[in-house]
Amino acid sequence: MTDVNQIADSYVQRWAELDPVGATYAGISGYDDVVTDLSPDGIAARVELDRRTLAALARAEPADETQRVATESMTERLGLQVERYEAGLVDSALSVIESPLHNLRMAFDLMPTEGEAAMTAIAQRLSLVPQAIDGFRRSLLAAAAQGRVSARRQVLACARQCADWVDPARDNVFHGLVDGLGAAGALRADLDRGAAAATRATAGFGRFLTEELLPHAPEPDAVGADRYALESRY
Repeated sequence: MTDVNQIADSYVQRWAELDPVGATYAGISGYDDVVTDLSPDGIAARVELDRRTLAALARAEPADETQRVATESMTERLGLQVERYEAGLVDSALSVIESPLHNLRMAFDLMPTEGEAAMTAIAQRLSLVPQAIDGFRRSLLAAAAQGRVSARRQVLACARQCADWVDPARDNVFHGLVDGLGAAGALRADLDRGAAAATRATAGFGRFLTEELLPHAPEPDAVGADRYALESRY
């Protein structure tokens, strides 16, 4: 494949399959009932797609100025994603502003809610939150085994966020979402089960952060000039 437009279209299609939560953010329909694989294998699969696409772009001959700009833009963004992965910044990502956990949680704010099909997708995605969180946990542990852990302050703050999200007296994110949909009958039961599963998984992840990851977290917040420069570009 040498046509830049075809390369781009192929990338987006495969990316959406590998990152359905990202597809929700991008407004790509058809993936709202599944979750992104946040495990080391899932992360590696997405980086491999980036590498294959970069290789295809390097062989392509842009047909016009639009394709030239597209080639340069994709090469810069995908190349940077590969750099971040190789620097160990992807599998260890955890902060109060952005992380795979936050992306998963906020995706529910972007999903359609009108109609049975939309609510069925929400119920299905809620039921898969434990699967996604378990993958993220395994990625963080794999990174920690190599000495890559976010600062102690970030780990503690993310644990507090998890507690707030599932607290009935505070955010109550998942059950609050379901309560606002107005579903009834079997669909409401599915939504309630999904919300309960997502709530348990999120609470458990908060405990994992404080009990398992925190002992490995460094005290300093500073990340060093090399990482700062790379993340600033990102």
